[in-house]
Amino acid sequence: QTLVFTLTDTPVKILIFVDPVLGSLTGSFEIVSTKLSYVEPAPIDQEVDVLFTQGWVDNDGGIYTFTPTEGKNVVTYTKTSEQAWAFMKYTFTDNLANHNTITMVVKGEVGKQLIIKPNDSGAYEQTVTFDGLEQTLTFTLTTTPMNVLIFVDPINGSLTGTFEIVSATVSYEAGA
Repeated sequence: QTLVFTLTDTPVKILIFVDPVLGSLTGSFEIVSTKLSYVEPAPIDQEVDVLFTQGWVDNDGGIYTFTPTEGKNVVTYTKTSEQAWAFMKYTFTDNLANHNTITMVVKGEVGKQLIIKPNDSGAYEQTVTFDGLEQTLTFTLTTTPMNVLIFVDPINGSLTGTFEIVSATVSYEAGA
């Protein structure tokens, strides 16, 4: 017999139960072969914009906290001077091969900065210095969006503070 299982989560282990309904039995069976494979999900249609305002994680543990507030994501951070380059991260789980643009609107304390780095690539990296108003950053990608990293004020060295991710969207822009 061939059994095929489609998983939506990363497999950790596989358990095999021999006739758990009848209870104590004796016998044997043979596992002829096993195969674990990955099937790339179909790309999301380019007409669909993907929001990622929520769902960020603290990549360095215990520095960033996230509070959804009125559709925004309020990020509070407390770090030590040794954690200047600690970052938060969003990893896209959908296949965004049909998308080429990331647009983020952020707002924070005047003078503090964010370094935003799509796909952990210096080619797309941008720095924003907060002016107290909402600021829009647009990233045009030549590769599939995989993740976005945010470093909070590593140059100026701010150790505590708050900023808002007002919105974050991945889209397709013709001619971009």
